[in-house]
Amino acid sequence: MVAGRQLRRRGRAASRAATAHRRLDRFGAGGRPAAPGSGPGRGTHRGAAAGSGAVTNGPPVPIGHFHAGEVPAVADTMLAWSAPTPWANFTGRPAVSLPSHLDGDGLPHGVQLVGRRHDDAALLALAAQLERSAPWSEVHPSCWDQ
Repeated sequence: MVAGRQLRRRGRAASRAATAHRRLDRFGAGGRPAAPGSGPGRGTHRGAAAGSGAVTNGPPVPIGHFHAGEVPAVADTMLAWSAPTPWANFTGRPAVSLPSHLDGDGLPHGVQLVGRRHDDAALLALAAQLERSAPWSEVHPSCWDQ
């Protein structure tokens, strides 16, 4: 009985990964910007107003938090922590997050770019071009000055 449940869970996880592959294959190396507040639900926008576009999950988890184990359990833990981001990792695609613009309060709004499978070089080259065209490393929210 337990083995049957585990097989069904693995089947569902494989199905989700295949669906993610099909959906991500529709986009080029640049991916597409996420609309504010469009990330999946599941309680991932902790500390942010629904639909605000702010994803404030808290500080990073310690190394080893997502320890090796049964794939569906690890996947569920990752999705509960950070639903908008792990799909690239699940499907073997490189991803990078960059600030796209600053709002009226000087806070950054970001975009996640997802590349083709195993094509890290193209995505990193694109990210480097974008950073050179709009440097942001010295930009900070105005609230830091208070």
